Amino acid sequence: KQDLMQILKKMLEQELIQLMQQLLKQDLMQMLKKMLNQMLEQELIQLMQQLLKQDLMQILKKMLNQMLEQELIQLMQQLLKQDLMQILKKRLKQMLEQEMMQILKKKLNQILTQEMMQIVKKELKQKLKQHL
Repeated sequence: KQDLMQILKKMLEQELIQLMQQLLKQDLMQMLKKMLNQMLEQELIQLMQQLLKQDLMQILKKMLNQMLEQELIQLMQQLLKQDLMQILKKRLKQMLEQEMMQILKKKLNQILTQEMMQIVKKELKQKLKQHL
């Protein structure tokens, strides 16, 4: 009877040990799973942050480039406008000078012609007087 009890006890102990081992194994697996999940989560978060950071940098770069481009275009337009104004001023001045020269020539010609006419009249009068 005692042997039987001993055997039973032994069997129960063995069963209990196996059960404990199994539970321990399951717990360990759970813990490992949990740890792995946390690590993967952390890794994923870091990766996402990095990608986001890169995207943000790209967006910022693009915006900055557009702003600089706009600034450059405005500057170029301004310079072009100034150059055009300079050219126009110069051309206008030239045209005015030419016009003034034409007017002066014309006036001078008129005066000279009148002068000449006066001289010729005078000469003619004198000659006429002499002949008479």
